[in-house]
Amino acid sequence: MARENPRWGSMRILGELRNLNVTAHPTAEWVWRQLIEATPWDKQPKYLIRDRDRRCGGYFNARAARLAIEAMLNPCAGA
Repeated sequence: MARENPRWGSMRILGELRNLNVTAHPTAEWVWRQLIEATPWDKQPKYLIRDRDRRCGGYFNARAARLAIEAMLNPCAGA
């Protein structure tokens, strides 16, 4: 964000980050909705590094592939 907006100060960047939608107990649908809302107008990432939990498993990879996003597993297993 800082590279894309070199004239923004740290407080503005912090303010932009606070606008992210956060929840203590995300569901698979919630995670998917966050991806869709974060990548409007066909500006999706080429790769998505995801956790190894159920929220991103199952149909998540297939849905990402339909958007030309390659879902890659986090190389570290959670504790």
